[in-house]
Formats: sequence, C-alpha cells, structure tokens
Amino acid sequence: MEIISSGIPWNHAISPCSKQAISLLERNTKVVTWLMQKGGDVKDQIPCIFYKEKYFSLSLRMQKAIYRHIRLKKGFKNEETVDGMPKLRIPDVLLREKMRTQSRFDVSTISVVWHWLILLTLTSYKMLFFRDNISHLRRP
Repeated sequence: MEIISSGIPWNHAISPCSKQAISLLERNTKVVTWLMQKGGDVKDQIPCIFYKEKYFSLSLRMQKAIYRHIRLKKGFKNEETVDGMPKLRIPDVLLREKMRTQSRFDVSTISVVWHWLILLTLTSYKMLFFRDNISHLRRP
C-alpha cells in the first residue's frame, strides 16, 4: 500500500470508533490518511485513521461525521489533486450514500409544474361549481 495523503495520528484517549468520538471527528479531515494499492486507480483509494500505530478503515458513521460539511452541489467532482497526486474528496461509499439521500429531496421541474396545473384546474372547477350552485340563491 502507498500513502496518497497522510493525516495526523489519532491521539485522544477514546477510540475513534466510539460514539463519544463523533464530536471530535466532525469536520476533521486532518485525521484521514488515504491509502491505495500500488498501481491502483483513484477509485481504489481507502480512507483510514492512524490509531495505536495501526491504520484502521473508517466506518460509514465516521465518514459521515468527518465529511459532514461537504455538499453535493451542481458540478461536484469527487477528485482533487494533492501534492500532484489525484485523490478522492470523499470516500466512494459516502458519495453513494449522499447521492441516495439527496435524490429523495430532488424535485423535478416537470413534477412541480404538473402539480401546479392540477391545483389550478381543481380550483377552477371548485369556483365554477360554487358559482353555479349558488346562482339560484341570489335575490332578483
């Protein structure tokens, strides 16, 4: 394995995997070390944390805490160059999870227009129905 980007070692008394460590991990990308097999591709990179003289891969919960500040905006590219080497901005597993979550909130323009037209049509029918049904109640 070769180190693509080196992070600072985890020097806290509690394990980085514990729930108590989540607040220490939030938005703290400095602790992440990116590893890749020799001759591997950018997509083969693995985010790890250096703890007790060993590298440990990050769980999804840890990834979510560390990369919470990264938003998938229009034109988001998951690659960046660090020290002349291409590196992932966020782990692929987390990218897929963020895309899955984001897709639940995406509303297409066609859907919005369609619902607006239905609402207008129903409102028009109500107005016509109401006008026709009260016309006989008017005084001459």
